[in-house]
Amino acid sequence: MVAVALLAAGCSVSGTGQPVPDYTSLLVPGDSYPNGPGVQVPGPQVPGAVADITLRPLSGDVAPAECTPAAVDTETAAVMVGPGPAPGSTLTEMVVRTGESVSSLAAAARECPVFTSGATGTQEVRTQVTGEPRSDGGVERLRLTRTLTTAGSETAVVLEQWVAQRGSTRVVVQVRSMAPVGEAERQRAEEFFTAAIDRAFGDGN
Repeated sequence: MVAVALLAAGCSVSGTGQPVPDYTSLLVPGDSYPNGPGVQVPGPQVPGAVADITLRPLSGDVAPAECTPAAVDTETAAVMVGPGPAPGSTLTEMVVRTGESVSSLAAAARECPVFTSGATGTQEVRTQVTGEPRSDGGVERLRLTRTLTTAGSETAVVLEQWVAQRGSTRVVVQVRSMAPVGEAERQRAEEFFTAAIDRAFGDGN
């Protein structure tokens, strides 16, 4: 399952001069994943896992270039991957530092609903923003659905993403599957997202 979440590549914010926090403790523990144990992504593989979530490639260009997703601070990223709520899917959680606000993420997604990406430039990314960003208890939240297709392929990969952010700390929960998840599976993922928010932004953090 881990390999599925490490197929793409990402980028990090550099030159900030800020101390690097350890976000590992903010992840939901692997033994608390709802569909089977989660496994933390090893450090050397984190940049690829980050890009699998952000869709900002480590190599290759995005077209149009202005649609390149904003970088996050990959050095701070902690990522856990486990089985998803639907057969063959994965459930991924990332906690990372970012300079981008949730409202800016939503605006960028709406301004670039379709772009191409990847090392070969043949992956088409379609993004749908579900509703407006909302704030609850000082935590900004957003839901995105991204559909990835590659030229010549008859299958698509669907990324259901839930984003929460307080200050510069962002939590992303992602379900990656070969088809849109059903309502029951989506509800289970949203329950996990709530648990991820509680873990990262609870009174003790």
